Amino acid sequence: MTLFYSYPTMKKFYVILSILFCVHSSHAQNSEIDSLKNALARANLADTTKIDLYLKLSSTFFTISIDSSESYTKKAEFLSKLSGYYKIDKIYGNKGLFQYYAANQDSAHYYFEKALEKLDPRKDSVEISVVYSNYAISYENSLEKALEYNTKAISFVEQNDSIMGRLYFSRGVFYFHNNANGPAKKYFILGYEKSVSGNNLRAEGMTSRALAYMYRQENKIDSAKIFMERGLELCERTKSPEICYRINVELGEFYDEIGQYNKAKVALLEANKHALARNKNFEVFTTYIMLARHETKHGDYSEASRYFQEFEYKFKQEEPIFYVGVNAYESWSELEAKRGNLKKSNELLKLAMQFKDSLYSKQNKEALAEADAKYEAEKKDKEIATQDLQLQHQENTILRKENQVTLAIFIGLCLLLSIIGLWFYFKQRQKTKTNEILALEAKQEVVKLESLIDGEEKERNRLAQDLHDGINGDLAVIKYKISSIGQKKLTAKEKTDYDEALSMLDNAVEQVRRISHNLAPPSLYRFDLIEAIEQFCMKQNTLEKVKISFQHFGNRISLKKENETAIYRIIQEIINNILKHSGASEAMVQINNHGDKLTLTVEDNGKGFDAYDTAKGIGLQNIKSRVDFLKADLDIDSSNKGTTVQIEMELDKMVEI
Repeated sequence: MTLFYSYPTMKKFYVILSILFCVHSSHAQNSEIDSLKNALARANLADTTKIDLYLKLSSTFFTISIDSSESYTKKAEFLSKLSGYYKIDKIYGNKGLFQYYAANQDSAHYYFEKALEKLDPRKDSVEISVVYSNYAISYENSLEKALEYNTKAISFVEQNDSIMGRLYFSRGVFYFHNNANGPAKKYFILGYEKSVSGNNLRAEGMTSRALAYMYRQENKIDSAKIFMERGLELCERTKSPEICYRINVELGEFYDEIGQYNKAKVALLEANKHALARNKNFEVFTTYIMLARHETKHGDYSEASRYFQEFEYKFKQEEPIFYVGVNAYESWSELEAKRGNLKKSNELLKLAMQFKDSLYSKQNKEALAEADAKYEAEKKDKEIATQDLQLQHQENTILRKENQVTLAIFIGLCLLLSIIGLWFYFKQRQKTKTNEILALEAKQEVVKLESLIDGEEKERNRLAQDLHDGINGDLAVIKYKISSIGQKKLTAKEKTDYDEALSMLDNAVEQVRRISHNLAPPSLYRFDLIEAIEQFCMKQNTLEKVKISFQHFGNRISLKKENETAIYRIIQEIINNILKHSGASEAMVQINNHGDKLTLTVEDNGKGFDAYDTAKGIGLQNIKSRVDFLKADLDIDSSNKGTTVQIEMELDKMVEI
C-alpha cells in the first residue's frame, strides 16, 4: 500500500494545500527570480512597486526557501507601514503561513484574522478564499475545523473552476486520510473535472495521481492506467518536479505489483530525484522507504538496509512525522527479522509502536462525518429557500394558537438571560481584577528594569570618572616625570627605550580616555540623540575596521534622557558586536521617526549568527533588557549574508515610562 496513504496525517495535507495556493510551476522560478531582482535594482522605484516585487519574490521562494520567502515578506511589511499599509492583507496572510510552519498556531490564526479584516468580500473573493484555505491548513489537530474553513474557502470561488479543482482535491485528501474512500473519490473526480475545465495543470496532475491510486486499489487496472498515463503527459509537459514526483511514486508501486522489477526501481529512483530537488522532507522520507520496501520484496536485503539507513539519517535531523515513523520502522523491523537480527528487529518495532501511539484518535472520523453533513446542508439551503417561506407562513398560523406556551417560554428566557447576565457580570469583574494584577506586575517590572538600568548608568559614570581623574591623572604625572629626565647622558639604546616608553604612555592615556568616553560619552549629554549616535558612528569609522553609515528620516527626536541613553546603549552594543564578531566590511544605522512610531534598524553584511544559540549571551541580554525598558519590539533576522536588527518603539508608551 502506498506510503502516502498508509496512515492518517494532516501535516502532509497542509503542505500540499499551502503549495497549491502560494506558488506556481517550479520550472520557471529561477528565471523569474532573476527578473524580479533585476527589477528591484532599478533606481527611483516607488515604495508600492517595491512592495509588489518583494511579495512576488516571497511567493516564488516559498517552495525553495521558507527563510528567504519570510525575509522578502518582512521587507514588504516594513515599506507597507510607511506607505499607508499598501498590500497589508497579503503580507498578513504570508505571515500567518510562516507562523504555521514555525508551529505557532495561535500566531498563525491572529495573522489570518488580520488579513480577513483588510479584505472586502464584494471584490476580494479570491484572496479571501486563499486565506480561508490557509486557515484550514493551520488546524492540523482539528479536522472538523479544517473542513469548516475549507468549506468557507469554497463558498467564495464556486464559479472559478481552476481554484475549485484545488479545493475539491484538498477536501478529498481530508476524507482519504481518514479512510472515508467514498467521499474522497467523489471529491477527487470533482477536482479532476474542475481542473481540466479550468486549465489548472498542477491540480490536474495531483488528482490524476490520486484517482490512479484509488482505481488501482479497486483492481480497475485499465482506469488506473489512463490516469497514470495522463500524469506522465503532464510531467513531460510542465517539467514540474511536484507532478513528476507524485506520478513516479504511483508508477513505482504499480510496476512492483505486476512484477516488473526494473521498471519499478527506475520510477522510484526518478521519484527520489524529484523529491530531493524539491527539498520536501516528507517526499524524501517516502521515496527512501519505498525503495527499501522494493528491495526487500525482491530479496536484496543489503540494499534495502542501506535505503532505511538513508531514511533514518535524514529523519532524525527533522521534526518527527509520526505516521512516517510507524511505516518506516515497522517495515525495517520486518527486514531485520528476515535477516535474523531479532534484537535489532525488536528495537525497531518498539520505535514504531511509540510513533503509532501519537497518531490521531478515532474521534476525528466522527468529526469528519459531521462536518461534511454540515457542508451538504449548506448547499441544500439555497435550493429550498422558496419552500422555507411557505413553511414560515404555516408556522406563523400555528404560533397564533400557542400564545400561552410562548409566554411561558418568554418568561423562562428572561430568567435564563438574567442568570447569564449575572454570570457575565461576575466574570467581567473577575477579569478586571486579573487585569489590574497584571498591570501592577507589569509596572513593577518596568520599575525594576528602570532601577537596574539607572544603576548601571551610574556605575558607568563612576568608572568613567575614576578612569579620567585617577588612572589618567597618574599616567600624566608619570609621563611628566619621565619627560624631565635628561637625555644627554643616555646611550642610543637607552634613548630609543626612552622614546618607546613615552609613546606607550601616550597610547595608554588615549586608551583610558576612549574607555572613559565609551562608558559615559560626553556627546550624549551635550547634544541630542541623533547627533550623539552620528558622532559615535563617525568615531568608530576612524578605527577603519568596518565602514559604518548613519541615516535619519523623519522628525527630530526629543525624549527623556534615560530613554535616549537606553537607545544609545542599544546601538553601542550592536555596533560593538559587529566589530568583534561579524567579520563585516559595511554596516548601516538607520532611524525613522514618523508620527508616533520610532524605528531603529542596524544592518551589516557579515557572516551572521544563530539568535537562538546566542540568546543567553550577555550582549544580547543587555539589548533585550533595554528593549523591554522601552516597551519596544525586537526583531533579529540573521543569515550568512548578513544581519538585520530592527526595533520598533511607540513614543506614547515611552512617555509613560
